Amino acid sequence: MDSLKSMSDEQVWRLFREGNRLAFEEMYSRYHPVLSAYGMRLTGDPDMVADAVQNLFVKLIRNCRNLKQTDNVKYYLLSAIRHRIFDEYQKIHPSVPLESGEAFFTYSPDTPEAAFGDADDERMEKTARLEKLLEHLSSRQKEILYLYYVKGLSHQQIAEMLGINRQSSKNLLFRTVSRLKNSLFVSSTLFIFTVLSMYYGVQTIKGSVSLPSV
Repeated sequence: MDSLKSMSDEQVWRLFREGNRLAFEEMYSRYHPVLSAYGMRLTGDPDMVADAVQNLFVKLIRNCRNLKQTDNVKYYLLSAIRHRIFDEYQKIHPSVPLESGEAFFTYSPDTPEAAFGDADDERMEKTARLEKLLEHLSSRQKEILYLYYVKGLSHQQIAEMLGINRQSSKNLLFRTVSRLKNSLFVSSTLFIFTVLSMYYGVQTIKGSVSLPSV
């Protein structure tokens, strides 16, 4: 098992496809919390998310030998859980799109003040303003920030997940970050990225500190 922990996701996935149960356990250990966190942002329903994640892993282990090799396991699984949650939600609420609900892709900020320590008042004020700005972004804007900066997916992968084209994904991200910068009157995205990392409870996020190009 120790050797599995040192392997890449793709190497573990290959072993899992061959029927290696220890590889499945390692994949489950790595991705159960990741998929659960993403699922909670999509719907906020812990029972639905728990069932969806569990059912996904059950389906994977039952069909492991029929699965295709992938060069990005994270993208594969995030896309799979997104589709499963949308399908489950549609069964319960056939006439209400998940993306139109208030709970769809919400933020759950902790206390960003703690991360700044003795930060000056101006920075604290900007942090509070950014919190409010994030809350008022559209669900799609919130999701693209999460998928691109936190989960590190490419624009092509995001486009396939969200049902848009690659250029639309780039445009959406550019407009979202530009809106945050302009509203905060900041020239660098470093501060925005720092607060985003605190919102999502991660140490680092993808990307440089420059505005994403279109």
